[in-house]
Amino acid sequence: MIVINRPPGAVREIVPRKGAADPDAPEAYRVLSTTTTRSMLQAARPPWRIIDLRTPVEYIEEGHIQGAILVELERLE
Repeated sequence: MIVINRPPGAVREIVPRKGAADPDAPEAYRVLSTTTTRSMLQAARPPWRIIDLRTPVEYIEEGHIQGAILVELERLE
């Protein structure tokens, strides 16, 4: 799973680990460069769907990845 999070531009790849269900655990994620993220998205088969979990204001004012689906995090909690 790839999570785009704050600060703006920080992209994390959540790496499933045996027995670890905590994404905040040490080594549970790594920060990806923009280039790496773009390459992963372009190479994915079938294509990935990107879900942006920010507010509508953040989505518009801070920019977003083209085609990203906006779902406010509060709606999932």
